[in-house]
Amino acid sequence: MQLRRQFKELEERFKKETAEIEPPGDLKEKVHAILDKHCDLRWDDALNIVLDETQLDHVRVEKRKAKEKSGDFTDTDEDFPDSESDDTD
Repeated sequence: MQLRRQFKELEERFKKETAEIEPPGDLKEKVHAILDKHCDLRWDDALNIVLDETQLDHVRVEKRKAKEKSGDFTDTDEDFPDSESDDTD
């Protein structure tokens, strides 16, 4: 019973905290724009970037870590052609 009560409390807290969140009206267009600009990203990565523009570098780092963990060492700079952290200019 205690676990059920704790779950119910968390559920109520979640409902209160998320009730105030209003997604942008043009969310779909913004996600598409990110995907057009950064074709190597998944839709959920693009969504994170739309909601927080500072996440691009973080997404790229996490993507590299996941590739390394899976044993995929084919990662080159070509995988991330338009990273904002590139200092090639």
